[in-house]
Amino acid sequence: MDYYTKIGLLHPRRSDSNYRLYDEEAVEAIEMVKRYKKMNCPLYEIKDIIDMLQSKKLSNKSLEMHVDHIAQLMQNLEKEIKDMQQLMDHMNREQRTIIMEKLSKQSANLVKALLVIFY
Repeated sequence: MDYYTKIGLLHPRRSDSNYRLYDEEAVEAIEMVKRYKKMNCPLYEIKDIIDMLQSKKLSNKSLEMHVDHIAQLMQNLEKEIKDMQQLMDHMNREQRTIIMEKLSKQSANLVKALLVIFY
């Protein structure tokens, strides 16, 4: 948290006793940092995304970087799906069923998110 504050990802207020106070916006920013770090997004890009969203100003450069990063993640995901399909060819029925149940839940969430973005 200290590091995120130091690099400008978080902007906590201070209490009378000098404790950092994090509001709902900071909690949302922390959740975004966690999410983007899982996608191997560098902190400087995460900071740009958070700044862009919090300021409500969409700079073309920041937006383009964000879209490029998402496109790269989608390409990587496509490769992983192809690899998984090859692995599934060697699994028994029970193993395939377990994998498909997990993937179908995630797929439904992904489709919903994409529909919100594009429509």
